Amino acid sequence: MMLFQNLSSNGPGPSVSWMELSCGSPTIAAFATLCGHALSRGVPSPGELDEYAQTLLSAARHRGMFDLRGNPDAFDASDRLLAICVELDENRKLLFRQKEMPRETMKFIDGFRQLCQSGLVVHHLQRDFSLTRQGFDQADSLSPEAFLELRKFAVEVEH
Repeated sequence: MMLFQNLSSNGPGPSVSWMELSCGSPTIAAFATLCGHALSRGVPSPGELDEYAQTLLSAARHRGMFDLRGNPDAFDASDRLLAICVELDENRKLLFRQKEMPRETMKFIDGFRQLCQSGLVVHHLQRDFSLTRQGFDQADSLSPEAFLELRKFAVEVEH
């Protein structure tokens, strides 16, 4: 079976190129759309965020910066999953992905979806997101110690 390099649509749906798929564009665009919808209707009460969303929020409390990263050249499929990255400072990030634990990785992806949908995160450019004012307020209300166990899942990387 051959995979088409251009997944253009002749129908009403948008066309997606192979290159866009290889860098996670459709998923990143979906997160950006969720942020945009929350922004346009006013920020609702965040409601119930699960422990994965709260862990991301707690980790981002100081700089408030997120980006989504993938590694399209990795050999293992689970190592090609998008990862939620949280900036700790100018030189360090937490990478919420482990190839040995794809289920946990996906729980953090869903936690990020919750933050987008609840208006606690706003999309800026390409793969860059940040906490909103309400996101910073909510992050400040959390006790970082409450999420240390889940935060251990993340790998700290220098950039």
